[in-house]
Amino acid sequence: MKKSILVGFMMLIVGLLLTGYAYLNNGENLINAKNWEIGFLKDSKRKVMLVKNIKFSKVSVNGDLNIIVKKGTKFGVVYQGEKKDQPTVKIKDDLLSIDEHKPHGVNITISNSTNEQVIITVPTDSNLQEFSGDIGFGNFKAENMKIKRMNLSSGDGDIALAENQIDYLKINNQDGDIGIINHNKIKQGFIIMEDGDLMLKDSQLNKTTIINANGDIDVNDIIVNDVNFKLQEGDFTANNLKVLHKLNVTNSDGDNEVKLKKNTDILIGMHNEDGDNTYLGKNVGSDYNTQGKTSNHIILNNNSGDNEIK
Repeated sequence: MKKSILVGFMMLIVGLLLTGYAYLNNGENLINAKNWEIGFLKDSKRKVMLVKNIKFSKVSVNGDLNIIVKKGTKFGVVYQGEKKDQPTVKIKDDLLSIDEHKPHGVNITISNSTNEQVIITVPTDSNLQEFSGDIGFGNFKAENMKIKRMNLSSGDGDIALAENQIDYLKINNQDGDIGIINHNKIKQGFIIMEDGDLMLKDSQLNKTTIINANGDIDVNDIIVNDVNFKLQEGDFTANNLKVLHKLNVTNSDGDNEVKLKKNTDILIGMHNEDGDNTYLGKNVGSDYNTQGKTSNHIILNNNSGDNEIK
């Protein structure tokens, strides 16, 4: 009996420590939703060049790491942070591997790791064929990159993309936010989120499906081409939206609100079970469809929330 109580107590302590770690690690968000900005992580006094005179076209990361990928004068990997937390870096067959440093034995600590980050630089005349990995509680930012394929997972960190061209983007983010802001072009993508919010601005999405269980999706000045948004309890809000071919938004309990660009040639379809459908200020009933010859469509489906197109 005493042994069972002791085990249960230890599990509770571990859970509280991990919760505190996650809270501290995200104490300063990477994404500023209010001002539609993406900021760098905190700077650190200690900077170490982990590898030099290298070349790579593929990157793999693993562990609770804050990662920045950006253009530079040459290939490089710089670590900012405490020496005891310095990650392991390897290069083999054109693949750069970065793994979190894990001390031997049981060593649970709580620290604000926003002061620790890995900066990966790629020359302006070079591109990445692949970027993959799981950053756990860490944050991630890619800026001004061309990436053929990106596959990234995160437990509780934020993911920010700015001025990138990505042929195929796959993201699985449980509790963090995602910002795709400032002149990104995604040719194809699949994004899954649990509790975080998604922010899109001044970018283009093609052939992309985005699933968000409990968070909101906020869109400004976006071009969408054959894009599907699926929400459960969050709200979908879009301003100055341009649709090529088809936009499909499906929601269960949240509201869908779309403001189109002026003089937009587009067909509208709205279906609602229990909420209202409003088109240009008028209630149009539970099912509404416009007629025309254009191939551009917006389809809003909802169960309990409202649909509105302005």
